[in-house]
Formats: sequence, C-alpha cells, structure tokens
Amino acid sequence: MKAPTIRLPFKPALDWLSESAAPIFMLQRVLPEGEECYDQEIVTSTKLFEAFLGWISKRYSVVSVAELLRLQASTESRKSKLCALTFDEGWRDTYVHALPLLTRHQLTATVFVPVRFIGTQRRFWQERLYWCFRNTPQDLDVKEVLGRLYRYFPWCPRFTQQDFTFSQLSHSLLARPSFVRASTIFVLSAGV
Repeated sequence: MKAPTIRLPFKPALDWLSESAAPIFMLQRVLPEGEECYDQEIVTSTKLFEAFLGWISKRYSVVSVAELLRLQASTESRKSKLCALTFDEGWRDTYVHALPLLTRHQLTATVFVPVRFIGTQRRFWQERLYWCFRNTPQDLDVKEVLGRLYRYFPWCPRFTQQDFTFSQLSHSLLARPSFVRASTIFVLSAGV
C-alpha cells in the first residue's frame, strides 16, 4: 500500500510573503576568514558578506528598519522589493569590516547596540567563557577550573568532569532560567 502524498502549500505561502512582507536579514559578526571568534556559527566571512551584498542589491531595495516600517505602513508604490539588514550586538568588526563593504555597495544597515557595554571592559558571558577556556593552561586541575567558573558565573549549574567542554558548558548556560531585568525599550513606529 502506497503512503498518501501530503502537499503543503509552501509555494503560495512564499509567494504571499514575498509580496506582502519584507525580509529582514539578521547578522552578527563579519570577520576575515580564519579570525577567531567564540562562536563560529555567528560569523559571516568578509568574502561571503560581500557576495551576499552583491546578491541582495540585485534583488531588493535595502533600507533601514525604521524606513522599512514607514514604507510598509504607507500606500506608496514601490519599484522594487524592500528588505533590511540588521547587526546584533554592535561588534567592533561591524564598523571595521562590514561598514566598508556596505559603503562600497551603497547599502544601509541597522545596528542594535548594547548601550550598557559602551566604554566598559564588559563582555558577553559566552565570550568570557570562551576566553576563560582559551587562556586556561592545559595542565590546570579541572576542579580548580570549575572553581574559577563558579566564581565568575555563580548561576552556573554544577558540572562533572565529562561535561567540561566549551560546547557543553555553553549549551547548559544558554538553557539556564531567565530572569526579568529592567531595560530600555525603543519603539519604532511609522509616522512618528
């Protein structure tokens, strides 16, 4: 007996989305090939980023998030499809590597900056954890390293020696219960 074929309406949904919604391409880091980062999954190489900018500029009109919201709410007719580029966390490499490429392609991007980090030596916990591992001598006792870890990350769950890898620790720390913090919320709305 042949299993029934299920057809999902992906094509009509994608067609509708491409006509009614504008994509927002979210990026984090742009670094030259081989440059070190605590999480390679958030890195786009400068070479790939430049190729992406060439691709995107042929298919879309790239605008800021604020302009995208304004245009989506308006009844203005458009000659081309809209999209926006965003960068999270405002890394230095966004300025050093991404901005020159954006400028060369005459494109804009919106950068979300963690304002409480500006002018400080603070780092994201994932980056601190990475550098803690990276700079720990190999012959150091695991119990001593775990002791240091618990001093710097008091909310960190307790680990066994088998769990003691960067990826396992990072995964466990990402799964920790969150708590509500006071934060500033910026609302962008069309026509303001």
